[in-house]
Amino acid sequence: MSVDRKKQFVEVAYNILKEEGPEGVKIRRVAREMECTSTVIYRYFDNLDHLIALASVRFFKQYLFEFKSMVNDPQILTDPYGLNLKMWDCLAGYAFRDIPIYENLFFGKYQHSLGEIIFEYYQLLPDDFKQDFDGYSASILFNNDLFQRDFVLLRKAVAVGTLTTRDAEVLSQIECHIFHGVLLKYKDEYKNAGVPEKAAAEFHMLLYDLAKKYR
Repeated sequence: MSVDRKKQFVEVAYNILKEEGPEGVKIRRVAREMECTSTVIYRYFDNLDHLIALASVRFFKQYLFEFKSMVNDPQILTDPYGLNLKMWDCLAGYAFRDIPIYENLFFGKYQHSLGEIIFEYYQLLPDDFKQDFDGYSASILFNNDLFQRDFVLLRKAVAVGTLTTRDAEVLSQIECHIFHGVLLKYKDEYKNAGVPEKAAAEFHMLLYDLAKKYR
């Protein structure tokens, strides 16, 4: 199989996602634009959801640059829970602009294979990231579950005595559920003017109100 060909399929799917969201990506449509049969596409991807998830990673690009910077912020040694909140704010700033993409990526069919999908994209298009990840950031980035990724970060807070292990476990669940809930709340209107900012502000308020209970 041609790597360049697989890249082209991802590019076509990404362009459709950008304009229409996951609902617009259909195997026959991608095949038509690539002037091939649907069978050819299935040689490169397990199914349509696999193609959509892989193409969705490109929306993650700018966040990943900021993510790596924050993971290496000295604040992680003194106030890891505070840094965790900042990282959620950063993610929200991107996610609420493209809610269907992020909701599908984090909570769709491949939600428990997220790290594998990101790693597959990283191998396919390494120049899109233009950076290497140290061991700690890679352990978070390539983790296969959003809940576990959050828990990896919160364990730093356990290590410095800010949280108990049980608090970290509960918080990782609650934070992810709040994120998902706000994504779903604004999913049908995120393209309206001001809605991404409104959603991000609501998420921020809920997250920081929660933090007051644990800090």
